[in-house]
Amino acid sequence: MQYRKGDLPKIIVLSAILLGLFVYIGVSYSKGMRRMRAQLDAAHQAMYAAQEAQVRAGAGGSSVALRAEVPPPSRDPFDPIIPPRNIVRANAQAAQARQKQSMATLPTLPPLGGSEAPGRRTGESDTIQLTGIIVGPPSIAVMRRGDQHYIVQQGDVLEGDLRVDSVGRSSVTLRGRQGSYTLRLGD
Repeated sequence: MQYRKGDLPKIIVLSAILLGLFVYIGVSYSKGMRRMRAQLDAAHQAMYAAQEAQVRAGAGGSSVALRAEVPPPSRDPFDPIIPPRNIVRANAQAAQARQKQSMATLPTLPPLGGSEAPGRRTGESDTIQLTGIIVGPPSIAVMRRGDQHYIVQQGDVLEGDLRVDSVGRSSVTLRGRQGSYTLRLGD
């Protein structure tokens, strides 16, 4: 673009006006900002003074709630909710001990009367029936003789020489001097 020598003063004047306009806008903006900041500061100071007056007077307010003393928690928040493994093991061992103790207090099967083999249906009072099995360590058998129910496990003695040899899923094997007898569920 080419300028004429007569246009140079016009360009300088227009540049000065434009520069003056920018300076005027900047100064006006900063004065307005200072005025607005002063008004905000005054409003904040008035609000803080009102809250302080409420606190001194004992009236409720949001700042009072923030300054209230918080009681300590009822339990330590850093204690684990799930107990460590050694406590779980100790609890499991205690449960096993209670189970063994309760098994020891269960009634044992009284000696059989007569020389009939168990499970043979000769007389109701002498007949032993297998009514249930609980599979687990140890497996437990529920037996009935007449109107009484008995709970036995492997190794229990039924008669002087009649012993529970094994407890399976659906049968119990009894072993004695005269041989081995198998009682089945539902027989």
